[in-house]
Amino acid sequence: MKNIDQRRIALAIVTFICTIVCAQVPGDYISTHFKKGDTLQYTYKLSIKAEDPTTRKPIEIPYGVYDNLSFSPASSYYLLNENRKSYESTFTLTVREVTPYTYTMRLQVQQSPYGDNINGNPELMTPKFTTGLLKEEGILITFNKNMSNYMPTNSNETINDLVDYLYTHREENELIKKFTDVVPKEEFKQEFTQSEDVNSFISLIINLSAPGLGMLPEIYGHKYTPEVVHYKEIPSDKKGSHPLKIEETTSFNSEGWLNEYNRTVTFKQPRSLIVSHESIIRQVKQ
Repeated sequence: MKNIDQRRIALAIVTFICTIVCAQVPGDYISTHFKKGDTLQYTYKLSIKAEDPTTRKPIEIPYGVYDNLSFSPASSYYLLNENRKSYESTFTLTVREVTPYTYTMRLQVQQSPYGDNINGNPELMTPKFTTGLLKEEGILITFNKNMSNYMPTNSNETINDLVDYLYTHREENELIKKFTDVVPKEEFKQEFTQSEDVNSFISLIINLSAPGLGMLPEIYGHKYTPEVVHYKEIPSDKKGSHPLKIEETTSFNSEGWLNEYNRTVTFKQPRSLIVSHESIIRQVKQ
């Protein structure tokens, strides 16, 4: 019964968030005017907490909430069974090319969402190497003009860079060393780049190392009234439950760059109060 209740909580949160995203306050799509050489750094944070609604004491977060966070880029964390209460990462976008229809940008990661746990943990082998590549080299991605979608600029080049990085640093992991000892690098590159799942794998790389990037298409893809708080209560259809409360704020600069986005979701049931907060904030150099 407990597992069923946890899944109901999680599914309710996901369903209602999808509802509110599709029912934004009327406004305008953001017009972008980015220039070659523009560099923006963002910090992404996600935190989730649960407490007893009567005593206000912390309680264990229902694991079903993590399983069903498909609305958030942070869902990539749970592929590695990372069960923590907060996440933070920092990444930079540098505009390399501008056309009438697209922006090509270099993505680099400054702070891993895994912190110090990334070293010495065999389960984090993949993000260790992908984050290393994104810190040192970065990868090119191309957004459409309204920033509502992006894709790798050159999938084969990205895979080749990753394989090169993997073989260069193979002494840092015993499993990687054993694999690279028996599989020639060029053979691995050829098989990897011919895979039908190349773009999906690159998307996974990005979500593992810079989960906040996935927030940008969602934010730019909806009409907003900047600097206005969007607040809504959605009635619950379950006896004893309280309405789901969602609060969102968004702001942009004059060129169309996102300055700050915050979303807080509160869901109260008789035995638990769950609050999630997600933000992506532009870092301004002093």
